[in-house]
Amino acid sequence: MFRVRLLVSVAAALIFAPTLRPQGEVVDLADGRATLDWISSSSFRFCRSWGEQKCAAASVATGDTVQVTRSETPSQIRLTTTYVMVEIDKKSGRLRVLDGDGKELMVETAAVERTGQEISVERVAAPGEAFYGLGARTDASADASGQVIEGGTPFFISSRGYGLHHVSPGSYRFDMARTNAERYRITLRPGLQFEYYFYFGPTPKSVLEEHALVAPARGARDFDVLSEAKLPRAAARLPSPAAGSWAALADTVHALVNASMSGVSNPAFDLAPYRHAPAALFRRAMQVAAVVPLVFDSLGDPPDDEKRSIQEGVMRWRRSMIPFFLAYVDETNNRGLPLIHPLALQFPSDPQAGAVADEFMVGDEILFAPLCTESDRRSVYFPMGNWTGLRSNKVYPGRKRVEIEAASEEMPLFVRNGSILPLESDEAGGPMVLHYMPKLAAEFFLFEPDTAEYSQLHAAPALDLMRLEIASKKSRTYEWIVHHMPAPRKVQTGETPGVEVKDRKLLRSGAWYYDAPQENIHIRVEAAAGETPVTHISF
Repeated sequence: MFRVRLLVSVAAALIFAPTLRPQGEVVDLADGRATLDWISSSSFRFCRSWGEQKCAAASVATGDTVQVTRSETPSQIRLTTTYVMVEIDKKSGRLRVLDGDGKELMVETAAVERTGQEISVERVAAPGEAFYGLGARTDASADASGQVIEGGTPFFISSRGYGLHHVSPGSYRFDMARTNAERYRITLRPGLQFEYYFYFGPTPKSVLEEHALVAPARGARDFDVLSEAKLPRAAARLPSPAAGSWAALADTVHALVNASMSGVSNPAFDLAPYRHAPAALFRRAMQVAAVVPLVFDSLGDPPDDEKRSIQEGVMRWRRSMIPFFLAYVDETNNRGLPLIHPLALQFPSDPQAGAVADEFMVGDEILFAPLCTESDRRSVYFPMGNWTGLRSNKVYPGRKRVEIEAASEEMPLFVRNGSILPLESDEAGGPMVLHYMPKLAAEFFLFEPDTAEYSQLHAAPALDLMRLEIASKKSRTYEWIVHHMPAPRKVQTGETPGVEVKDRKLLRSGAWYYDAPQENIHIRVEAAAGETPVTHISF
């Protein structure tokens, strides 16, 4: 197992000589030890022990050597990497962590202390600081500041650009600036040691990538409704009510958002509570389940005819999304990012987006605003960008809240401009449909599980031209749908001019069709494995 090696340059006279270990620093304290091990230039493990106890050595296979500069004064040890600086008080073990520009990230107001079987630490909560994660909470706000949270997943991400992953066994209590608006306090019971990982991002996605060095994620590839027995070991079940209700469905959506900010990659939605619910509620529950990585039925009760029809229709749509899902399964495996992107994860600089827990992104491209009431209407916050209703083709400008309506059979899905969304045809032998939302350039890397390669999709406008490219690793028929464009003057793939047809049903390889009411261009392209057909559209 790889261990990080510490390279030390002494910048001050050694007045106190702590014990040095190859992978970090050990500071002997009056009542125990403080141990810091580097995981990367952005992350470290901290462990506080008491008495004769010793923290086990960190063992994380990152493959990197961390360059650390060490300096010392009579009162503190300072460790500096490219991205963070850690100051350790030599008397108490209290930490102060800053970024590379000297901005405070995590500051302890007092050292970690133990009283009997209780361990606690208090830190500064900066004005306006938000805290995300802490497990599958059902709170209506994604921001946990001002709350006291017990149990759950002891992982959170701060809006200041860092995350904390607590690994000591026991029961946790997080007072997130509730008792004192300028402090947050973490308590562990019972506790023998206090161990956690600190990750500097500075973005939430970067925090999760650092977390993956410690806790590698594996994305699930099971897209059917599973029995409970077939749930993979990595599945994290979302809170499930005894009986389905609109309020319970809303709670599940909140839990999904908060779990996804807690390092949970494979949340699992249980359909069982909704099997005997009214059909309207079952339909909306199915729509939520359709975008969750794992769907299962803990009871296995067969649905009645109406619910069977609803389930088959929604699952047919879920299967069309498999090419999209597979790309994000691969991203989970390689980067540790979840399929479900809370708005706080995707738009960290948007303060209005941060607290939103009743809508979320599916990947980088799709905004999903589930309906969790009997009404077909709801308010949706659209973050930065322009957003196109996947079914309505209506455009919504970003940075504002809009009242939308979605009929019971419609999933409120909105695709961001500058995106390509691949959908598998539900017809045998049908083309893979590539929705492109101009007018920003876009790309999508389509994971091909048969060969473990990527087919690359690129689209870019340039003045009165548009270029569409498919570097296909698999022989396949594609259909580009370019949204919100005027009628083209000419469409050409390679050296062959396209043939215009007057009905989408007449599309074939090399043909194109303009849907004037929707202002969408449909282009059929045939690609052999290893070929890169390029289509140019002239206006």
